[in-house]
Amino acid sequence: IDGLSALIENNLVQRRQARSGVSRFDMLDTIRAFGLEMLAADGEGVEVAQRHFDYFYGLVDADVTRGQQAFQPERVEAEIDNVRAALRWAINERNAINALTLAAAMREFWSVKGLSSEGRRWLDAALALAGTAPVSVRTAALDAACSHACHQGDLDSAGEYAALSLALNREQGDPFGFVLLDSLSRLKPPGVEENDNDALTEWLDALEEIASACGVW
Repeated sequence: IDGLSALIENNLVQRRQARSGVSRFDMLDTIRAFGLEMLAADGEGVEVAQRHFDYFYGLVDADVTRGQQAFQPERVEAEIDNVRAALRWAINERNAINALTLAAAMREFWSVKGLSSEGRRWLDAALALAGTAPVSVRTAALDAACSHACHQGDLDSAGEYAALSLALNREQGDPFGFVLLDSLSRLKPPGVEENDNDALTEWLDALEEIASACGVW
């Protein structure tokens, strides 16, 4: 606490009040860059960056990905710059597992916030690194990308993501694509009211078309 107070008094760290009433502390970009240089010089840069990644992945996992009842995006929204920094670090380090895992975990957050385009950009960058990442990690990312493409109305791309996911699932003994079907069944139509039967029917027809094109229906 004393160290933090000294940094604030010397204008090296700025304190601000978040909407939640919680105090937040921002470091000047020049100070942050200098600190990162010092960490790198001491050989601690990667370790600290991994700890940063682990912390914010844990936050996303706890507040966003553990079922609809646990969905609490407020903390993630407050820390979105840190989440983006964690994603950027994982991609720049070509750490496929970290990048794919966090990008997929953010699926519901991007969708709810109307940021499917950003979600797809992160996922595409992570999928380009996929390599030898576990199949379950790659399919989760592909299913998330498929979801975002559907929300954007880009059904051609959604079908491509779904086909890749299905191929990986079949390699793992899921010949009928049950994992993919489960993912498709959980997609929500963008901007459609629950009582708009015509729009819902059109949405379901589109999902059936994707599944059929992939050979799972």
